[in-house]
Amino acid sequence: AGAGAGAGAGACLAEPPGGAVAQWLPLVAAPAASVCRVIPEEHDAAFAVGYDDIPPSSEELPPEVTLTGVTMAATFHLRCEVNLQECAMQLRNATYNPRCPNGSVLRIRLVDPTPLCAEFWPGGEACIKSCKANAEELRVIARRLARMIQKCGHPNAKFSAFRVYNLQAQARLGFPVRLEAVAKKWERHCMYEPEVTNCLQFFLAEPRCSLQIYGTGTVAVKGAAGMPEAQEALRKVYPLLREFSR
Repeated sequence: AGAGAGAGAGACLAEPPGGAVAQWLPLVAAPAASVCRVIPEEHDAAFAVGYDDIPPSSEELPPEVTLTGVTMAATFHLRCEVNLQECAMQLRNATYNPRCPNGSVLRIRLVDPTPLCAEFWPGGEACIKSCKANAEELRVIARRLARMIQKCGHPNAKFSAFRVYNLQAQARLGFPVRLEAVAKKWERHCMYEPEVTNCLQFFLAEPRCSLQIYGTGTVAVKGAAGMPEAQEALRKVYPLLREFSR
């Protein structure tokens, strides 16, 4: 028995039925013991390919279910090399540390029209961190940042390749959700570990984004390309969650 326990702590002794993949997760409370969790093979394929077996629905969202607290992040390019140290010497609210372990990055902080932080790299790439602004406001802010770099001894800097790459928003469904039942029925779309976190991750292939669903009925949309995609993702998932309302 002792030898079997020692061998079981490191690897799975028997192959699980149905061609499933077994993963051993050591228990924190009892290091000598282990538990074998069986994961279907098609579960890994769902994350690599993305299933779109959700039934189509023409149902619209109720008026009280709206996305709030919208934050966006964007990237753009200056199409030229940037001397980060020279820009940091001429710009206000700019920081540059060449010894930073993450590499040479110039950070510029703005408070008008909205508080934000922008990062620039020597190759001309730029990123605006998540801030409470819509796509048009982010475009105006990005053009303003490009103009600031242009005035710092880079006349060839040109604003280009603007793209909103991450939108985050929240909504309240108005009813609590039984996360265990959702994860059981839509296991190919879900990742739910109640021992690790209190939310369920729901992945969509179209539109490509993820939703964090809480048992209280709060849903957070993350990774959407824009507001229409976030609205469509919430509309697509709403009937599925209503089925498992408490």
